[in-house]
Formats: sequence, structure tokens, C-alpha cells
Amino acid sequence: MGIARTAPGAARLPDGRVLIAGGYDGSDELASAEIFDPQTNSFSSAGVGSMAQKRSDLIAAPLPDGRVLVAGGFADGQALNSAEVFDPQTNSFGSAGIGSLGAARGDASGVALQDGRVLVAGGYGTDFLQTAEIYSATNTFASRSAARP
Repeated sequence: MGIARTAPGAARLPDGRVLIAGGYDGSDELASAEIFDPQTNSFSSAGVGSMAQKRSDLIAAPLPDGRVLVAGGFADGQALNSAEVFDPQTNSFGSAGIGSLGAARGDASGVALQDGRVLVAGGYGTDFLQTAEIYSATNTFASRSAARP
């Protein structure tokens, strides 16, 4: 990688490349991102924009339209509830119209569901979390209990 980083988010892009975003470099959280290309076995940050929010221990999950949801994490010792989306067509991040997590959470798990939604579960806010949220096509997060509506 171009920068040493621990606890970044990673998600596969539709063309097989992998987005690596954020993390911690030993002194601060990172807002930078780079892309791994398995065809060339190389990483590059050339032309890749930075996130609006520096963050480590974040979730990164692919969306059905090819973009990647980036949410939560930690910055300056605080859990985050912000979210943004990476667009591989423009190699940029944006948060316009993207909702926030209902609970600030870092070190959570995020996974794309078959129906295109993203489940964000657990993590740590001011304590360990046993809650989960669903990110949907409406660009919003909604809390979920064990029963599906």
C-alpha cells in the first residue's frame, strides 16, 4: 500500500478492484483511500479522492449500483455516526443525501444483503453495542430488532 494503515475498511468494486479506505497510521486516523488492482497486483491512490471524515475501524460495504457505503468508525477517540459513499465512476466520496447511523459505532460489522440493503451490527460507541441498523436504497439507516418487519 502507499500508506501504512491499520483498521481500514475494504470493499470489492464491481470490476474486481478493491477499495481500501481510512484506517490509522500510528499517529492519526486517515481520510485517504487507495485501490488495489488484482490485475497488476498493485495499489494506487492516484486520482482517488479522500473521505470527508477521517476514520479508522469503519465499515465498507458494496451497494447494488457499484458504489461503496463507508460508515462509522473512530476519529479523535470518539465513535462516529457519519456515513459517506464512494463512487468508483468518479473515484470520489460524497455524503450529500446520505443519512447518519442512529448510533455512533466503530469496529462494527457491515455486510451487503442479497436485496441490496446493508446490515451494520454491533461495534463500540460509549460501550459495547448489541444493536443493528439497516442502510437502504433511500440512503437512510433504520434500527432493527431480531424480528423483520
